[in-house]
Amino acid sequence: MRHLLLLACLLTPLAHAAPKTAISMASGASVNDCEQYNALRATENLEETTVNMMIASEYLECSLTPAPQPVALPQVVLQQIAEQLPIRAIPTSIGRRADKNMVLNAMFTLSDEGTLRFSEGQHIIDIRLKGQLSEHSYLLWISDEILDRTYRAYFPFVVEQTDVGFSARPFYASGY
Repeated sequence: MRHLLLLACLLTPLAHAAPKTAISMASGASVNDCEQYNALRATENLEETTVNMMIASEYLECSLTPAPQPVALPQVVLQQIAEQLPIRAIPTSIGRRADKNMVLNAMFTLSDEGTLRFSEGQHIIDIRLKGQLSEHSYLLWISDEILDRTYRAYFPFVVEQTDVGFSARPFYASGY
């Protein structure tokens, strides 16, 4: 696993430079690399089409600008987040099933691989800790899929530790 992480870190600059499948923004603009994508995502959303949402997974690595720092004890941080972050703090397909104060660990389990996972039949949501942005701020990636349907959502988000627990916000100023 560490070898894969090291390889991913080494390849990230190459991945940022490589052209990707073109993706459309809500304004009608189209981009095909991380630099253009990040510039536009700072101010606008993706065009909401099924094809565009599938292509969006290619652009998750673009969210690694600035590059997050490794987390010393990722399992501990994920456990703390699971115990304190309300499910409704992030937009997921199970948000309506959770009451207002229900935290992640009520529906998600922490795997040995360092992923918070909700799994119910063909419905799978994974939350991965990608690194630390500042002393109390972490970058996470979410993959929310219903495999026997056409629903798929992928996006980065930031979790910040406060005096009263954790809060979540979109990585991009334009939203999730």
